[in-house]
Amino acid sequence: MKLLLALVLGICLAPLTYEGQVFSQKRKVADKVRAVKMIQGTLTDFEMGDYLHANFKTIKGKELSLFVMKPGMEYFLAVHRGKPLKLTYEVVDTYIPEADGVTQIERLASAKAGSVTYETWWKATKAKYPGEAAHRKYGSLVEKYTKQ
Repeated sequence: MKLLLALVLGICLAPLTYEGQVFSQKRKVADKVRAVKMIQGTLTDFEMGDYLHANFKTIKGKELSLFVMKPGMEYFLAVHRGKPLKLTYEVVDTYIPEADGVTQIERLASAKAGSVTYETWWKATKAKYPGEAAHRKYGSLVEKYTKQ
């Protein structure tokens, strides 16, 4: 009985794996948005760590690095690199597996270049380049602007 219990607990508490990725079974906590901020600036480059970050220079000369977590946002930013952008970002407490818990981050929520918003651009782009086609179209541009 003890052996069976140990086996069941071992299976239930072991990390799940899928194609080499490890998923924690720890309960994910809902995000808590602490603040929503808006700035104007230009994309300077991207930086890849555990997650993709977009680096900006604000119109006041301040440098800012924001998590990029929305699909296609990196493509929108790369296409508009060096152009004036209106950016909305959130200061949020979120669960980050690599940090093994809840961490406060600044993540990009929306972007606008002139009259074009990320949301409308991405919707049109997905329709024109479905599936992996958007990555084939814009992925090399993101790589070009990513710090090594």
